[in-house]
Amino acid sequence: MRPNDGYLSLLTFSGKRKDLLFFIHESPKTLEEIRDKLDVKTPEIVPHLKKMESANLIIKQDGLYSIAPFG
Repeated sequence: MRPNDGYLSLLTFSGKRKDLLFFIHESPKTLEEIRDKLDVKTPEIVPHLKKMESANLIIKQDGLYSIAPFG
């Protein structure tokens, strides 16, 4: 498996994660902004956020979610 295959499967298996990534790419967002934009409740979106954080796709800093820098 190539290194990026994990990222690709993480995003393609969930439309919510893909939508989330595109939304926070515009600018860092709070959980409330994410919930409002994607029309979801906290228990629905938090697992997606955690998966993306653990995959180093996004980071949470000072209550804002943003795209993680790729080095």
